[in-house]
Amino acid sequence: MNGRQVSYVFFFFALAIIIVDAQSDFLTPGEVSVSGTKVTLTCPLDEEKTKWYKKGKEDPNVNGKFYSIPSFSNTDNGLYSCKHPTKNTKYYFFIKAKVCSGCVELDAMMTYLMVFGDVVFTLVIVAIVYRCAQKKAGTAAPQRVTQPRQARGQARAPPPPDPDYQPLNQATRSNDLYAQANRR
Repeated sequence: MNGRQVSYVFFFFALAIIIVDAQSDFLTPGEVSVSGTKVTLTCPLDEEKTKWYKKGKEDPNVNGKFYSIPSFSNTDNGLYSCKHPTKNTKYYFFIKAKVCSGCVELDAMMTYLMVFGDVVFTLVIVAIVYRCAQKKAGTAAPQRVTQPRQARGQARAPPPPDPDYQPLNQATRSNDLYAQANRR
């Protein structure tokens, strides 16, 4: 790279930093916090003269950095904005929230603690079952002595017919549909 190309790269890098810095001042985010039935909007303007607008109409009861709605309901959903009276900067908040009086906010740490507690509880149950199974397991019951088997290479004869059973008599058998084999 020659000197001119390096200066172009440096110029565009400096220009990008200036643009990002200007945008970060312009796009300072506001904040919305929901706790139970209370909703609080925080305007990024630090002025006490900040005016708040609810659904396009100025709310004369609220001035300052915070806009608090103590008992939020479905009728309060909509577009809110805050504006500085002398600066022409306006920040918008679109709120569509469902709130409940008995709700508990669940953060990441509480979730990790619940999962960890569940794993510990499961391990304790496994240990108890293992201990109980060890206590009940004793020596095995004695087994009866079996006769030695013949080697596999020798052919075995079929067992003799059992004298307790009589041969079937064809005259006394049922002639129902499924009582006999169907020959084709």
